[in-house]
Amino acid sequence: MCDTGDGTTVVSIDIPGTDLSATIPHELGQLKSLHTLVLSENEIRGRIPHEVSDLPKLEKINLANNLITGTVPSFASEVLGSVDLSGNLLTGHLPEDFGVGHPLMKLYDVMKNSISGTIPASVLEMTNLQTLSLTRNAFSGLIPKGLGTLQYLRFLYLDNNYFVGPIPADLAHLDVKNVNGGGLEEVWLQENMLSGTVPAALAAASKLVDLFLDGNKLTGSVPRDLCRPEINSDFFSKIPDSQDRDYCDSIACPVSTAAFEGVYPCSPCRETSSNPYLGRVGECIDLSQEDILKAFYEATSFSGQWKGNVNWNDDGVPVCSYTGVTCDVNGDIISIELRDRGLTGSIPDEIGFLKYLQVLDLADNKLQGFVPSDLRLAPLNSLDISGNKIRGIIPPKLVSVMLTLLIRLIFSALFVC
Repeated sequence: MCDTGDGTTVVSIDIPGTDLSATIPHELGQLKSLHTLVLSENEIRGRIPHEVSDLPKLEKINLANNLITGTVPSFASEVLGSVDLSGNLLTGHLPEDFGVGHPLMKLYDVMKNSISGTIPASVLEMTNLQTLSLTRNAFSGLIPKGLGTLQYLRFLYLDNNYFVGPIPADLAHLDVKNVNGGGLEEVWLQENMLSGTVPAALAAASKLVDLFLDGNKLTGSVPRDLCRPEINSDFFSKIPDSQDRDYCDSIACPVSTAAFEGVYPCSPCRETSSNPYLGRVGECIDLSQEDILKAFYEATSFSGQWKGNVNWNDDGVPVCSYTGVTCDVNGDIISIELRDRGLTGSIPDEIGFLKYLQVLDLADNKLQGFVPSDLRLAPLNSLDISGNKIRGIIPPKLVSVMLTLLIRLIFSALFVC
């Protein structure tokens, strides 16, 4: 489309769903007046040229559902209001400055890619943002505090990633601050590694209609003031006989229960199994000590055998005779000491389900990844994971007892309590 002046200046390219198979030409960068670029639902390959991301008057770019590779670029236009790069093959991290210079941004959608890293703090500079969609990527780290300052934010989709830590309580501030008929309406946080409790302050978000929290490491209960009939009602309208459900179960099944999707209908755990989390997806946890140590060995021996005379993988050896394992008189594991054994990979979640574990010493190995939030479940009084490359968040319960817990946190990466 050309402008209505001399008819020679291209201001819009809008060709979605035409089976176009091509790369994005660098020459588009010569169209300095281009404000709309829509090439969605095609077979566009290759990277987004910097000549395109540098276009000064770009207001809308939609390249969704193509085969675009590379990383998400920084966009130069200060009038940019809509970015949709969903459903591609993008990798890498979001640029640290991705929110800088975009006060008019209303939609930022990169769902269904393979983007990793954290959400840059510059997201808070998108002061008119209404929709942030990062669904189904590999994002990690904390959900930024301060999202509640984005007073126009209505739709927040962060599900199916690796976010850790608490749900920011300030999300509820959005409803209070929004005086223009808006307010937070949909929050999708399911299938992450979030821990802590569900903030009671979320009940202040009066316009909330979707809130999905299942498949995380949340404990406690869903605040009763949040359990309103309109929450997730569209989802449950398709389920027979769901009108009599407990509305809290619409958000997440309670602890000691589980469900196929982590929400109503919820089934109680059997006597031999347990579940300490809200919104357990699948079945309750039924792990023996042998199962837990097997999972630990498999998760920490990616580079082959551990160093030294280790019998963890030998058939017929009882767990209390494993190298570095100490049991009490009842045969319950109370200590695992595997310092400098050449462990690789990451600490698996299952280790937190050793009900009597008091000492865990994994120092001076080659472990990476995050501190499992499940460690808060074990009655630890000594934890040493120094000399590794572990990062992330110290489980809040461990932090609360740090005055009495011998805990060495000499890491090669940043930790947050």
